[in-house]
Amino acid sequence: MTRAPKYEVPTSFREVPVEMVLGFVRARPLCTLVASLPGGGLHAGHLPVVLERRADGVLALRGHVSRANAGWRALEGEVQAVAILAEQEAYAVPEAAREQAVAERGSEPFAAVHLHGRMRII
Repeated sequence: MTRAPKYEVPTSFREVPVEMVLGFVRARPLCTLVASLPGGGLHAGHLPVVLERRADGVLALRGHVSRANAGWRALEGEVQAVAILAEQEAYAVPEAAREQAVAERGSEPFAAVHLHGRMRII
């Protein structure tokens, strides 16, 4: 009988408490938004956001797009979207830390949160 290899999940990839994730989102008010277009394809852009808890307890990520930005017209209706929030200094680390992270994990250290859900213009 062959056993499956045992993999260790690096600390940086382990699940973290939801409050820690929410704190990460609240501390980063600029996201990259990628949304499906009703006719097919994708729309991507950057927008300022704020995380709010509605009266019913549901979390909502609210953002602002200027009326002068034609991109919002493409997103009318309800569409699937992912908001990506990342550390601004994601890859600006000292060389020694970079080398250690690459040796241990195969990549440079960074943190990011991807929030998936339905988006609608209000």
